[in-house]
Amino acid sequence: CLLCVLWIGVALGGCRSARVAGGAGAVPENLTGVAGQTLIYQFPSGRMYQAEYDCEKVHFVLLEPALSPPPSKTMPFTSSGIRPGIDLVVWEDPEFYTVFVVDFDQRMLHASSWRGRDSSFVGRAEIVEMRSTTDETGEALFCPSSSSKAH
Repeated sequence: CLLCVLWIGVALGGCRSARVAGGAGAVPENLTGVAGQTLIYQFPSGRMYQAEYDCEKVHFVLLEPALSPPPSKTMPFTSSGIRPGIDLVVWEDPEFYTVFVVDFDQRMLHASSWRGRDSSFVGRAEIVEMRSTTDETGEALFCPSSSSKAH
């Protein structure tokens, strides 16, 4: 239900999960949800994106169609665990609003995005790659739950 996802996304504004996901195909146990993860996902249209999450911001890049330079943006995000292996993620940007339900076990990303009344998108993408985000030294980024802004 899109309205349910939108309501949950608005209700979570400013909240960050303190849950650590587990289970086969889920995020590594030292990470909190999408924080510290890089996801590459592709929609049925062929559009492919990379979203690199650190502990508080996401940097996303359009990979396909290939453009030079590729469109990209960095913005804050919030996330909350819905149940083990499934997270609700909200990107916070003044130009557009985006809500994702990320299913790590099924490797699916359900998206809803809008830019005002006349521009909205609802779709599903396959997560084609998941890996740990690395810091400037090349080490896997660690986002402890104690640094999260939990409600």
